[in-house]
Amino acid sequence: MPQNSCYTGNIKRFLAVADAEEEIEFVRHLQDVVVTEMPGTATFECELSRPNVKVQWMKGGKPILPDQKYDVKMDGAVHRLVIRDVSGQDDVTEYSATVRGLTSKASLDLQGGILLFYYSIIQ
Repeated sequence: MPQNSCYTGNIKRFLAVADAEEEIEFVRHLQDVVVTEMPGTATFECELSRPNVKVQWMKGGKPILPDQKYDVKMDGAVHRLVIRDVSGQDDVTEYSATVRGLTSKASLDLQGGILLFYYSIIQ
């Protein structure tokens, strides 16, 4: 780890400086998620090799900002994107987490929920 030094009076002090470009990698990549009940909730999760490094979440290549639908969580090296009220084709796309030029991608898909909902109306 690089060090910087400074003088305080006659004492030279060394400060450890975390290298912003220290190597980082995905220890656990995102996995595809299938939502079977609608409206439903989908959670994407990945893990980095270092804790407390912020990732950028994307939906279909566009940045996601936390709001009522999207919740972004970081717990040390583990990152989660929680998508609430998954209910239609607008949510079905590729999601990704990007950090320092590295990207992990996964897809969200719907299965059976629309048909079950349709079936329950007819009965």
